[in-house]
Amino acid sequence: MRLSFEIENGVLKKCSGDSSLIAIPSTVTELSTSAFFVSSCKAVEVPESVRIISPEAFNRGSIEEINVHKDNQHFMSENGVLYTKDKKTLLCYPGGKKEKYFRVPDGATTIGERAFFSSSLEFIELPFGVTNIGKAAFSFCQELEAIDLPSSLKEIGAYAFMGCDSLTVIDLPYGLESIGEGAFYRCKDLIGVEIPSTVKCIGQGLVMKCPQITDIDLDKDNMHYMVENGVLYTKDKKTLVYYHSEKMEKQFSIPNGVTTIGDGAFHRADNLECVEIPDSVKVIGNNAFSACRCLKKVKMSCEVTEICKRAFAGCRALSEIKIPMGIDAINEGVFYSCESLKSIEIPDSVKVIGEGAFCGCKSLETINIPDGVCSIGEGAFSECKSLNNIVIPSGITDIGNRTFHQCRGLSNLEILGEIKSVGDGAFIGCAKLKAIKLSKDCKMGIDWNLLCNAQVIHE
Repeated sequence: MRLSFEIENGVLKKCSGDSSLIAIPSTVTELSTSAFFVSSCKAVEVPESVRIISPEAFNRGSIEEINVHKDNQHFMSENGVLYTKDKKTLLCYPGGKKEKYFRVPDGATTIGERAFFSSSLEFIELPFGVTNIGKAAFSFCQELEAIDLPSSLKEIGAYAFMGCDSLTVIDLPYGLESIGEGAFYRCKDLIGVEIPSTVKCIGQGLVMKCPQITDIDLDKDNMHYMVENGVLYTKDKKTLVYYHSEKMEKQFSIPNGVTTIGDGAFHRADNLECVEIPDSVKVIGNNAFSACRCLKKVKMSCEVTEICKRAFAGCRALSEIKIPMGIDAINEGVFYSCESLKSIEIPDSVKVIGEGAFCGCKSLETINIPDGVCSIGEGAFSECKSLNNIVIPSGITDIGNRTFHQCRGLSNLEILGEIKSVGDGAFIGCAKLKAIKLSKDCKMGIDWNLLCNAQVIHE
């Protein structure tokens, strides 16, 4: 079967067919994500013309070698491994190579994004001089048992070692300054990670879903972080950074003095059922409690002033929570897919209900929208299948796309103000909607009969 190349303005979008060797045409200047759909491919020849290569261009695990034309001004190859022309960045170690040991050549300073993705290497050695490990650089190297990290290393990117199932121990060198989000996510056999004193920045979900790790091991001389009872905080204990997802406690009281619950701090803490938030907390970060599947109750202080995006998204057991007065926005996806939430009281201080804020709350039966709310985002109540009655306050002038999409139990809708526009799919799937009551101030500029089968009552 002949090879087929899909090329658009010099960009190789897709190569398909059946061949052990792919010689990229000389008209190509860029290799896009997942460009190669040739399962039998063993080698790729990169011509002089190529200037840009996506980190995901060589996703195919069958590729054993990448060979770059010697006159290419941007890239080079050595023993089938792809580098930048100056050989300072290792860009791709092909996933199909059979070696079990590899030493990155001297002179390299950076391991590129996804550089070793899904390789079968068991031991990797990085030379002194390497300062940066890119995003997902060693992700899904499932046979990797050990890696030698140099003292020159400054940064480990997000998800750098994600899914390295055979990695049991990793020695983080003194001098390391930054560890990205989920750097060791789902390393199921990893028994410990000691964070050196030099680390200044730790991303969320450091050792999430690492079941063998029960505690956070931090050098006591670290000037930026501290650990108490296995929970990671900033040194001043103002921000709770990370609560390990594998902790067994069912209840947790955040210490008084903490002012911020960091982004993703409790993400996927599967055993937690109840959390108590003290008066000192002002901000609950993005995804702070997202996907805590057993979390039933949150005792939130009245001093919280901001609940960020998706803070409680996917808390499927959450049945009780009180939003404090002072919150001015229910942000995007805050209660997305909180399937057990039956009712919730929105305080009068709220002005905005964000996109998808209550989407998928299939048990939600009643909700009050305060008079001061002036904006409801797209899909805010989409798939709230038990919601039966809702009153839209006078400050709302637009109903966005999919706002009440698949609200199958919604039977009555009352609109107190003048609606100027209704978005696509706003009432699709509202099979039980029998009546829409419009206020005397609401003009008949919208043909509601085209939007749903409900009887329109104009007072």
